Amino acid sequence: MAKKSFKDVNSGRLSYQPPDHLGRTAKQIWRRVVLFLETQNSVERIDQTLVEMYCTRTD
Repeated sequence: MAKKSFKDVNSGRLSYQPPDHLGRTAKQIWRRVVLFLETQNSVERIDQTLVEMYCTRTD
C-alpha cells in the first residue's frame, strides 16, 4: 500500500494534537486555533506550517 502524502493524512484535516516540538504555550494556542479553524472549515492539513508559525510567535 502506498504511503499517503502529507496533505492527505488525517483526511486532510489538522490534528487537534499539537506537534511535539512546540513549547507549552504554543501547544495551548495550537489547540484553541485548530478548534476555531475546524469550526470555520477554513483550514486544511497543508496549512499546518502556517498554524505552527502563528503559535510559536507567542512562545
